Amino acid sequence: MNEQEPKFLLSGTVSPDKYAALQERKMDHDASYRLAALEAGWFGKIFGSKNAASNVAGISVLLGFLGSVVVTGILVYNATNGTSNAFEIWKYTTPIITGGLGFLFGKK
Repeated sequence: MNEQEPKFLLSGTVSPDKYAALQERKMDHDASYRLAALEAGWFGKIFGSKNAASNVAGISVLLGFLGSVVVTGILVYNATNGTSNAFEIWKYTTPIITGGLGFLFGKK
């Protein structure tokens, strides 16, 4: 083999026995993939099956923060006489956001 050629390239044809073995391995892999997808269900499809807890916490932090910003903006915009209870929403969403961040970045 020339030093310029990569060592992982196959030359020639694959024997029928090796081809059959590769096909069997591919079918086993496909079957295990379908089984894992079935076990994960709709929740696993949305959030993932391995890091689902972290994904859910991250999404709740993001949605909590963005939702609070939007509601605060709407309340400030619609305030009358310069008074607004816009920051009242933060009293309810801050514990959710900080709890999610504590879960994500806390010690394992």
